[in-house]
Amino acid sequence: MSADDHTPPQGQEPAAPDTPVPLMAPPFVAVGARRAPSDHRGPEELRAALREAVRLLRPDPEAMTQLVDAAAVAGERHLAAALARAARARAKGRAHLSDPGAEFLLYLAGSDQFPEAVQRAGVRAETREVVLVLSPPGPLHGLLVRAGLEEDPSVYPRPPTEEVLARLGLDPAAHERVPRGSWELLAIEAGAMVELPRGGGAKRGKG
Repeated sequence: MSADDHTPPQGQEPAAPDTPVPLMAPPFVAVGARRAPSDHRGPEELRAALREAVRLLRPDPEAMTQLVDAAAVAGERHLAAALARAARARAKGRAHLSDPGAEFLLYLAGSDQFPEAVQRAGVRAETREVVLVLSPPGPLHGLLVRAGLEEDPSVYPRPPTEEVLARLGLDPAAHERVPRGSWELLAIEAGAMVELPRGGGAKRGKG
């Protein structure tokens, strides 16, 4: 369900190298929300509340439910690309992690190192604005209420800012050369780096 389960998948049978698996996002829904001013829970308490809500309202173990910091979301296409790449990795037996939500976080953050992915896109102690992502779609409102979050459409979707790109570890010089309308593509391309073979020469997460 969440970023807590980040063990490598066991017993996967990799697909044949030439098996085509298209990059297509599975059905999903996402909603922006914020924490109430009086909400002083730490990240672990917040994730625990969401886990309990998922247990009651979304018990399917194959369903992905992930809460991310809105400051790390560059837009709907950014979410869709991360979900698509995570699904493709699982379909080809190449997933880094056993939990679908944790795998999604890697591609969203653009790092194959789970601790770095959490640092970039996970909920922090100071996080006030979040995005809840469900794939397949599920009871968004009920999960938000039980997790103590307030829906806020101004949080998501919204255009990416320099702060979002910095949070994702992107080089400022890179987005200075790209029109602002294409900044979301930079975040999407960063997620593609996670698909490269280890040791393939790409800059990997430090973890």
